[in-house]
Amino acid sequence: MQILLLYDRAMTLRPVIDSDLESMFRWRNQEANRAVMFTTEKFSWSEHLEWWDRVAQDASRRILIYSHNDESCGVVNFFDIAFTEKSGHWGFYLDNEGLKDNGNLLSAWINLEMESVSYAQHQLGLVTLLCETLQSNKQVIAMHKRFKFLESQTYLIDINGYSKTVVEMKLNLN
Repeated sequence: MQILLLYDRAMTLRPVIDSDLESMFRWRNQEANRAVMFTTEKFSWSEHLEWWDRVAQDASRRILIYSHNDESCGVVNFFDIAFTEKSGHWGFYLDNEGLKDNGNLLSAWINLEMESVSYAQHQLGLVTLLCETLQSNKQVIAMHKRFKFLESQTYLIDINGYSKTVVEMKLNLN
């Protein structure tokens, strides 16, 4: 029964509309999401709107809303898309609090990854999909590996004065 739920077509990705901005802001500022991002501070509403104004016009980005069981609950960010090279990066965040409360966090996460990989291949035409995850975020790295992402390199970044290791992973979509 649970396998059927994982492939329910009520899981979708769609372009962001203005009415999504408040939810995106709230989800991004959740402690669980901030704790695993490269920028950990809370954003103000005005900073969020400035970010949106900038990225909404960027041709190398696609920012999408993920819906699970017909309810919006996540953001998928494709960035540094190089259409000529057919490669790009991606990242995501979910409404961890809402999905945890209703018991759908794991199934939403699995389906988001599945839908995102499919979108990268079939909608964007990418053959290489990259992602970057803090080495300490073992659960996300393990999930990416389940979807056949391979570790391609590691590097150090500074987060709040601490050196953190980032794991870059790559998926060949051919």
